[in-house]
Amino acid sequence: MPQTHSVQKVLYFQGGESLYKNNLGNQDLEVNNNDQHGGEIRMVMKSPENTLYADVKNNVMINSQEFFGKLFLINGENKKQLWKITGEQKTLLDYTCVKAMLQDTTNTVAWFTTKLPANMGPNGFTGLPGMIMMVDIDNGSAFM
Repeated sequence: MPQTHSVQKVLYFQGGESLYKNNLGNQDLEVNNNDQHGGEIRMVMKSPENTLYADVKNNVMINSQEFFGKLFLINGENKKQLWKITGEQKTLLDYTCVKAMLQDTTNTVAWFTTKLPANMGPNGFTGLPGMIMMVDIDNGSAFM
């Protein structure tokens, strides 16, 4: 059985608003295993539909999350994130990006570009002087 499963997501943004959701297409995980007695086990794990709407200007965040076939709406606020910009650079999708580290209990690294003038990013990450192009949590345990 696979240890990990990737889900492709897409970030739409306009002005101070963003929508982060699953990319279109079937991203369900299908596993076929043969047991020691010649039997076959087939499992299909559905990828839940999760959508995050953020309005940076009005400090609004709404998470639409599917759980056991039911849809839940979770309203909240954007949590202020304290970043330390390191100045280290690398190229992502032809954009020169700068490294920033989140100063909290997790080991979170973000790469942002000032060429896209929107201070937002995937999964509610905000607060940098440009678009967050990639987030690495706990040295690769989660990538966005």
